[in-house]
Amino acid sequence: MVLFSACDSRKEIREPLTGTKEYQTYRFSDQPNLVGVKKGDKKVIIPNVYQDVAYMGNKFVCKDKKGFHIVSAENKVILSSPAPFEYNVDDDYFMAKQPSGELLIYLQESGNVINGNFECFKIDTLGNLSVFKDKRYGIVNKDGRELIAPKHEAMRILNGKYVALDAKKDGTSIYDKNQKINWKNVKVTSYSRVGIKEDAAPKLEEVKKLF
Repeated sequence: MVLFSACDSRKEIREPLTGTKEYQTYRFSDQPNLVGVKKGDKKVIIPNVYQDVAYMGNKFVCKDKKGFHIVSAENKVILSSPAPFEYNVDDDYFMAKQPSGELLIYLQESGNVINGNFECFKIDTLGNLSVFKDKRYGIVNKDGRELIAPKHEAMRILNGKYVALDAKKDGTSIYDKNQKINWKNVKVTSYSRVGIKEDAAPKLEEVKKLF
């Protein structure tokens, strides 16, 4: 007499994984709420232990009861978060906004993880993070170290340096009631690409061309 285990009689359900033809999600009929990933027809990349899987960049974002996890094709959990991850295709990073309001960032190129105490950011042309917090701008490098505190009303890049604008008079703004810059009430500060404040700032006429 030949005995068959329950595993032998399970029906496997395959689904194409969004974003790629190389990988497929799979689940079993007796475990319809658990999903994994296979490469091609046979090789198991991620076992079917997750509630959901999404393909993002060259990684997978997998969800279970504990939260969301960035998982490699070798089934290595790189970073976990209680909040869902978003993937930025252009700048190649993952980001999850935490319940505290802070940002959890994974930069794929360097493998760095940044806990950002700011509201949003953009990877700028100098390779740093231009950050925004409480209506002010600053700079953080890709190691997560703050180069320029988020305290400036406006910021641009000029000749490989950061140029920050603030009001000359305390309690006022560089912007008028029409949200246009009142250049008569602007002071300019220049920083090197690593956040060192410089003695000389560029001329106002040069700065105006940036805005």
